[in-house]
Amino acid sequence: MTFTAFASSCTAFASSRTGARSALACALLAALTAASCNTTQNAPVKPEAQDGSVYAAPLNTAALSKQSCGAPIIAYRNLIDRDVRTGFLSQSVYDRIAPQIASAAATCIAGNEAAALASLRATKSQFGYPV
Repeated sequence: MTFTAFASSCTAFASSRTGARSALACALLAALTAASCNTTQNAPVKPEAQDGSVYAAPLNTAALSKQSCGAPIIAYRNLIDRDVRTGFLSQSVYDRIAPQIASAAATCIAGNEAAALASLRATKSQFGYPV
């Protein structure tokens, strides 16, 4: 049922009843219905954390798992995701690392394992993670 249809049926119900209680209940139900319908159809590309921080788009783990270079890329991404959630890594540094990991993942999926692993090693080294 759409919000408009709900509101008109609720209004008809409230007008058929006497008393402010039914009108108040109808208004409350209409407000709750409107609030619950206030969502978007498309999920955001970047999931948002409860603290307002925005994390990078998920990696294509299905495609990465088919490549031998995929496992270390997925593991490193999971590590930095955990580090930023726990505060070990700042959001600004995370925002610099994530695109580099995404680039290594794309290179890996394209089949260039050596270049993907070299890119991953360079990123880890640049940001102080063990290689």
